[in-house]
This record gives sequence, C-alpha cells and structure tokens, in this order.
Amino acid sequence: MLSVAYHGTDRSVSTAFVEGLSFLGRERGGKYYEYGYNMSSRAVCEILEAIVATTHWPVYSPMAKEHFGKGRAEGLLEGARDVVLMVLKARGLEPSENEHGRVTDCTDLDQLRKWADAALTASTTRDVFG
Repeated sequence: MLSVAYHGTDRSVSTAFVEGLSFLGRERGGKYYEYGYNMSSRAVCEILEAIVATTHWPVYSPMAKEHFGKGRAEGLLEGARDVVLMVLKARGLEPSENEHGRVTDCTDLDQLRKWADAALTASTTRDVFG
C-alpha cells in the first residue's frame, strides 16, 4: 500500500499493486485496494481507476456488492471511456468532436478496449477510430 501511495504514478507500481491483491484473498484484497486508494494522490487514484476499469476486478465484500455491483457494467463502460480519452490526451492526440462523441456514447466494452489499445501506439486519432 505504501509503495502505491508514494510511487504509484509509475504505472508498473500501480499494476503490481492491483495484481498482487489477488494473492490476499477476496476480503483482504478488496480492503487493501481501498486502503491503498485512500492513501494515494489523485494522480495515482486515476491510474488505479484506469487499471481496475480495464481489467477484471471482482467485487467481493458485501458492502462493495451492494454499492458497486448494481452499476458495475456502466462503471466498466465509464472507466473504459475515460481510459480511451486519457490515453489520447496523454499522447497529445486531440479527438475531434465526432470522435469524442463516439467514445462517450459507446456502449460496447470490447470496442472501447480496442480503441484504448490502438490509442497507445497511434500517430493520429484516425489510427484509433479509422
């Protein structure tokens, strides 16, 4: 938790933190994610949110199931939309109004993941959206 809180802007540290939680078991993993998230800066929290939104992150605790389980599908979509736009922004690629709308209106998680993957190496937004 301390590593992600202090060094989580290095995506490899945040990724290792999230992956390592799977070894703690259902209840403890969820608790430690919450602790690490709570201790981290906003920049680290955004990275954690992006990682969790684009990978399978099971909801285990009764509290999490009650509060997050119902909106999980929409939450995954929202997170994936954010990832596409964040990666484009980080790479200095400005989507057109039409491209931005395609992302924000998309309800296909697989398509959003394809765009996110393409955005990682694209030279232009046309490379992402065709």
